[in-house]
Amino acid sequence: MHPFSGPVNKIVIFHGGTQSGTVRKPAKLRSTSSEDWSHWKNCFCKYYGPMRESKQKKNFYRYTGRVGKEILKKIYIEDPQNAKFQLLLFKFDVYFKYREVARKQDQSIDEYITYLTETIRGFESYGSQEIVKEKVLQDMVSECLGDTLRRYDIYKLSLSDLVQIWKDASVNGVCGPLPPAKKDLHQCNPVLQGSFERPRVGFEVSKRMLPKKFIKNRIINYNSKGHGYESVFGEFLDENVTWIRIDEPYLKDFYQRQNFLRFCELARKKCASLSTISLETTKPDSNDKSGQKKELEELKNNLAENKIELRILDSDTLHDRQIKLSTGYVIKIGRGLHYFQPTRGRYALGSYDLDLRPCLKTVTN
Repeated sequence: MHPFSGPVNKIVIFHGGTQSGTVRKPAKLRSTSSEDWSHWKNCFCKYYGPMRESKQKKNFYRYTGRVGKEILKKIYIEDPQNAKFQLLLFKFDVYFKYREVARKQDQSIDEYITYLTETIRGFESYGSQEIVKEKVLQDMVSECLGDTLRRYDIYKLSLSDLVQIWKDASVNGVCGPLPPAKKDLHQCNPVLQGSFERPRVGFEVSKRMLPKKFIKNRIINYNSKGHGYESVFGEFLDENVTWIRIDEPYLKDFYQRQNFLRFCELARKKCASLSTISLETTKPDSNDKSGQKKELEELKNNLAENKIELRILDSDTLHDRQIKLSTGYVIKIGRGLHYFQPTRGRYALGSYDLDLRPCLKTVTN
């Protein structure tokens, strides 16, 4: 018996028309080889083509079986139960055709996208641009960024918008460590978890890229108190945070480096899974009179003892301040970490507990 044989269906639809003949019911999809998929898809579409979409989808999930369940963990579908049948076919087509293509460990996202656009060509009725976009979605899921994707109306985004989201969600725009081998990829795809988290703070990008909802605006008034780092950032720092990126141009003064140290202490205390802190800051003077390079190196070594890697990136042009978290939060602060007034003596309240220290005026988003 042919591996795709089964009961007979007498009517078949081809490209909107009908044709008489005998068509075998498909067997279950047996492997992840592109040849098996091509044969299975042809047989399935011939047999179930005349039927209504609800029955097509039901049997699609049924006959792709165990192989299909594994593939669904590796692609992004906002709502698998309500997804169109043709969308499922398209996503599976892209998976089988390009599943061997992957971003190299030392390859930037821009370089990878250039490679995809030069390599991928359209097939069937699909254009190369939409195939590249789908491939990017699948790659983002493989890097456990499905939670980030879920906050956007993905199908209204252009490829360039999607790439920007990917770059914003990746540390330094370069591929980080791969997920642990034993990690079930359905944990990376929130669609398959069936769980929903509260909305995140948004990226300052085009309107198409705005998340569904913002969390809050926090106005810190001059001379006000109660705005220590834990009060401002604590709700966003939890056990799900694996990396933090901080853009803070001003660390040349001792008190500024103290502020950065305080933030690192809070992150270490709140984020049990934290492995990397990436700091981009203004490049120190060549003679390092302020001690910036020496003291940040000391902090780097101490964090390493706590199993946290501190990556320091020097910049000559950085001005804006923001904090990005692996969970998708982006926190923008007008004054960066330095929104506190100096204390009025060594023994003034607020010297150590920042909630008791008067603030300068600023806004956090």
